Order: sequence, then C-alpha cells, then structure tokens
Amino acid sequence: MYAGIGENIGPRQFYVVNGNEGPSFDKVLPPMFSPDGSYVVGRVKMGGSRFIVVLNLKGEVVRQLPSYEFVSEPVFTADGKSVAYGVMDGKKLIWKVDKL
Repeated sequence: MYAGIGENIGPRQFYVVNGNEGPSFDKVLPPMFSPDGSYVVGRVKMGGSRFIVVLNLKGEVVRQLPSYEFVSEPVFTADGKSVAYGVMDGKKLIWKVDKL
C-alpha cells in the first residue's frame, strides 16, 4: 500500500493511493493511513476552504469533513475508528473528533 501526492497540469494537486489518482484540489498536504490500513486521511484546500478528506484504497473520497478557516493535522483515536483535529471557527479554536 502507498499514498502520495501528484500534480496535475497547473496548480491543482491530488492524492495517489495504490496507483489510483483521486480528485484534484488547490492544495493537498501529506496523507496518513488509518491504523488498520483501510483508509487514507488528508488535509486539503479548495478555494478558501480547508477540510479533511477520507479516501478508500482506490483513491476515492468516501467522506469529506466540514470546512473551516484552518484545520490542524489530524491524529487517530486509540481505537483507530475516528480522527481528531483542531479547527479555527472565527476566533475560536475547536477540537473535533469525527468517525471515519
């Protein structure tokens, strides 16, 4: 299994998971595998929005989490079934936990 970042023509970027290109975004940050290896999680930017995407091992987005002004690097919960991350919502820093 592997996941990485590729660049389309122009400024668009996308994740490559096991040789499969996912959808493109304005910017993608380094991906992380879930502890059980069944998902890839990455932070992306599209327009003025920043959010986390969950991809399957075919590079397909299976879940897009809500967008915010800022999204911190995610970490997995101890059981590996959820992802935790910080977001800026206006002037508030909020810690979120979402199921994969």
